[in-house]
Parts: sequence; structure tokens; C-alpha cells
Amino acid sequence: AHPPARLLARFAHADRSAASKAEYAIKQLSPAAKRALCAGSTSPPAPHAQGYDAD
Repeated sequence: AHPPARLLARFAHADRSAASKAEYAIKQLSPAAKRALCAGSTSPPAPHAQGYDAD
């Protein structure tokens, strides 16, 4: 319903599967961790760190 106001970050991934897993991992972060990610003070979470298998 509401499009994003601006793009805060962009991350490269090997393929669509890896990007989807990373997106899910980011969505599972706490609001504080998401703010830290947007501020650049932390790296994006690795999908395998959340217990998801790599393809």
C-alpha cells in the first residue's frame, strides 16, 4: 500500500535464492538491529546464521 520512501541499503548476493534467504533473515531482526544495519554499524546477517541451509 505504501511504497518505500527511500532506499537505505543494498547488498549483492550470488543468486535469487541467497537474496531471498538474506531478506528473510533481515526481516527476523529486531527493530534495533535493523536500525543498526541501516546506519551501517553492522553487517547483514548470514542466512545460515539463522539456521537455514544454503542451497
